[in-house]
Amino acid sequence: MPAPPIPPASEAQGNPACEIKDRWVKEPRLVFPPSYQQRAIEGWAILRYDVAPWGEIGAVEVVEAQPSSEFGEAAINVIRNARFKPLESGLAGCIDRVIFRIRAQPDHGESEAAAH
Repeated sequence: MPAPPIPPASEAQGNPACEIKDRWVKEPRLVFPPSYQQRAIEGWAILRYDVAPWGEIGAVEVVEAQPSSEFGEAAINVIRNARFKPLESGLAGCIDRVIFRIRAQPDHGESEAAAH
């Protein structure tokens, strides 16, 4: 089942300084919420967070998650386990979207999630 439509990026604007190409020293590890993966239900979450100068991510909060808060909880884990490359100064008010989609592979079913 496809996820409800995600709001346009313009509705949840974060700090533009957070939009750094090649920002991850430890890429987000995207894990689909198990109870929804088994039922093939897709979802998404929009998160707000801060980044310390040494790259640690903190103060993570869910701005919105659909179709359930479990997608928000899974997305928090995705972001908390990632790490930015060290910065000269920290960042506040970063916004990211974590999108959970079911994608069938040729020989077996798999899921994928993406952080944007």
